[in-house]
Amino acid sequence: MPYLLAAEADKIQDFIFRSSRLREVVGASQLLTRFCRSIEDTLAKQYNGQVVVNDGGSFRVIFDDVRQAIDFGNDLSELYRLTLGGSLTVAEPVEMNDDFADANKNAAERLRWGKNRRQGVMVEVHMPYVAFCESCGVGLAERRDRLAVRNASRHRYLCATCQIKAKERDRGLREFLGAVYDAYAKKAEIPAHIKPDWPEDADAIAELDLSGRNYVAYLVADGNGMGQLFGSCDQHQLQQLSQGLSRVLSESLAVPMIAFRKQVPAQAAMIPMLPLILGGDDLFALIPAPYALDIARRFCLEWEKCMQMLVNKIGLHNVPRPTIAAAVVICKGTYPYTLAHRRAKALLEDAKRQSKLLAAKTGEHLSAVNFEVILGNRLAGINEADGDQVIQRSLRPYWVAENDLSVGALQHGIDLRHLLAQRYALKDL
Repeated sequence: MPYLLAAEADKIQDFIFRSSRLREVVGASQLLTRFCRSIEDTLAKQYNGQVVVNDGGSFRVIFDDVRQAIDFGNDLSELYRLTLGGSLTVAEPVEMNDDFADANKNAAERLRWGKNRRQGVMVEVHMPYVAFCESCGVGLAERRDRLAVRNASRHRYLCATCQIKAKERDRGLREFLGAVYDAYAKKAEIPAHIKPDWPEDADAIAELDLSGRNYVAYLVADGNGMGQLFGSCDQHQLQQLSQGLSRVLSESLAVPMIAFRKQVPAQAAMIPMLPLILGGDDLFALIPAPYALDIARRFCLEWEKCMQMLVNKIGLHNVPRPTIAAAVVICKGTYPYTLAHRRAKALLEDAKRQSKLLAAKTGEHLSAVNFEVILGNRLAGINEADGDQVIQRSLRPYWVAENDLSVGALQHGIDLRHLLAQRYALKDL
């Protein structure tokens, strides 16, 4: 009898964000992507496993023997620890009958049970009178070296993990961002011999703020109702959906950046974005501030179109129209990206809640965009932390739609397109 094994990396964002420099964040994302993709041709093949999902730190693998499944899970967890320095939860194998969807649901429940009841602890080696890593501030430094980056003027103390992330970034970003660049280069008609010029850090994107105020924007996005979509899949459909999600995300992000390239041709040499997390339906990217809301709107529309094509291609029926929620945080280039991400996630929850409310009351499915501008370097969301009820005049989140909104949708929000049109009309005042 076949068995389904579910495994998932723990605290992925903690691993990716445990560095102060964006180049190491990108390196961590690529390291995770490369690890997931390598499992199918290495460890899974060794144990005769059939990989269904291996993306974004999540795994679903089918085995003919329960012993093989258990041994694979043990080796996968140890390999993840040795390679990335973190932990990975492996659920007990689930027996598969004819209903793959039911087995996948049971595997997900066992995985949640395992995550909530982890045994044992992981400790950092600690000794007094030693240097801590200047990037993450947590690990013990192993060496003092100058990073291989533009304008690297001084040596830094770095731990082993941050060194690996930096080296991963230096080796190129083909595994992590290859799909984004391929879509971008194809639409921009960039010759094949030209190497991608990704931004090094937020300062490079801040230069695209032609007002000279050095603002940047962080875009966070997450698909709506993805649990229902995954729950409707059989084994073959789940495999196709898992493989297609990253491609949809990459192509959807490339489209608005081409529009930016045409609008600001003087800045066309460098790719005007830097994805930091790009997996499944999750996105966290650094983009130019002046066009951030229009980029978010175009991204959502393109994601809806590409996702609908994917759903039709794999034969999923009787599922809601694919929509996505997005949040934009506009801030200074020097603002900590971790704080921007935390604020963006809170705004994203508001956008997702609004989309669910609209679907529940009217049966209509629309994408939504929320945003906030952080002036200077103040802490975002400080009113919410006070515990006091603060009423803020706002029309956010905004709907994203290709055509005019219905009466039901207008009762719950307005079209982002109208906000952008009004903002453009007032740009010279």
